[in-house]
Amino acid sequence: MLQGGIKLINRKSNIKILSGIKMITTEHKSLRGRPKTIRAEKVLEVAIEAYWQNDLADVSVNSICRAAQASKPSVYREFGNEDGLTRAALESYAEQLLSDVSKILQSGQGMNETLDALIDFIITDARLEIGCLFHKMRAGKNRLGPKTRELVEELNRAAQGGYQRFFQDRRSTGDWYGTVSTDVAAKYLGEQIALALAQRASGENATTIREILSIVSRLSGELSNPTIKSVSTVKIREFLYHRKQERMWTNKTFRNKRQYLKTFFDFCVREDFIKINPVEKIEKPKLPKRIPRCLDKKQIDNLLMHLDCYKWFNVLEEKRNKAIIRTFLLTGVRLNELLKLKTTSVNFAESEIIIYQGKGRKDRIIPIHPNLLPYLKSYHDLKHKKPTTYFFSSIRSDKPLTENNLYRIVKKLRKVAGFHFAPHMLRHTFGKLSIEANLNPFKLKEIMGHSDIQTTQIYISVSHQNIKESFQKLELI
Repeated sequence: MLQGGIKLINRKSNIKILSGIKMITTEHKSLRGRPKTIRAEKVLEVAIEAYWQNDLADVSVNSICRAAQASKPSVYREFGNEDGLTRAALESYAEQLLSDVSKILQSGQGMNETLDALIDFIITDARLEIGCLFHKMRAGKNRLGPKTRELVEELNRAAQGGYQRFFQDRRSTGDWYGTVSTDVAAKYLGEQIALALAQRASGENATTIREILSIVSRLSGELSNPTIKSVSTVKIREFLYHRKQERMWTNKTFRNKRQYLKTFFDFCVREDFIKINPVEKIEKPKLPKRIPRCLDKKQIDNLLMHLDCYKWFNVLEEKRNKAIIRTFLLTGVRLNELLKLKTTSVNFAESEIIIYQGKGRKDRIIPIHPNLLPYLKSYHDLKHKKPTTYFFSSIRSDKPLTENNLYRIVKKLRKVAGFHFAPHMLRHTFGKLSIEANLNPFKLKEIMGHSDIQTTQIYISVSHQNIKESFQKLELI
């Protein structure tokens, strides 16, 4: 996110004023007299969408050229190289979206009104459903070319400068009395915006995001000396328990509020503002064991239908994503176990997957279901023509998928399927289906990696409705 009032210095760039914001516009080769052979706007439109919707490592110039119906030589004539295209896409994105944040910060409204408007923008703007391209590139800048990395840093410095000036202006007008420095406040605001955008992209609801962005300011308002270093575990505990009593929070709400504060102070520790997170020692109230949410038969069929019909970026991505979702449904594997799965851990000869050092640092073997085997084999044969480390990796490299990469896949499927689900819900669904298929609970315990049989027995409760329906069909007398 970016606020105007700061010049981004680049000798090879022009400074363009757009909507009160100073942005960088690169002088492409076509603008210096070369004959224009392609619609640059169309190429940029396709590139922005490709970078925005997919893992950066999965997007190639060839795929962009195919989608934009442009030849690779003409694209390189226009933008120089792949790095030039990526940088131009980010510049175009900044002009289209980031200037809206500048307008909010420069609106002249009061502190609370401005922050409320910023929060509303983040949680309601349709363009941000899949996250922010700038923050995505900032998080994955090691995968970018030198020119694009340079632009990311320039935009980041400009954003921080804009946030800092916002707090300085609010302090000078007497609208903000926070005793933390404007630099600290600016860094924290930027961090929280990035966090909120990432959470929205992963499907978090608007209410939760709003809480994340506001709970710290509430804490500061109730402390006599609200500096970061002065905030102790005792003060935070008093604040949380006072709120719990005053607003009749449930234990779950209390845990959520505690987590929001922990996120903030984790950031302060990373930035060396404090040495120890004061929230760590605050006890989390226990929650009653709840029956896990699972997909029913209709939802499973719906999900698999849309999974198979969805138009993925390329054939390899299609095969990979089909295999991923079915692996969750037919193995009950945990999310982090799937992300870390090595190619050598998938034994096609024995039809089994070996999970090394799963939860509790235990190894276990998961049999490969016959309905899963062809999907794993099809993806493996296409992807792994040469030795690779990770089974489910990036399309263009051997780097493992990240949690954010995986949630982008889930986000797309949730949208077309029309209902909410998460990877862990698919794991629960596997447990329920296994019990309904009369798999011995002790065998299921080993497959799912539970440390206690009582955890596995939860899925017996999940299947109660099916048991009830079957019982009612029995002819007892």
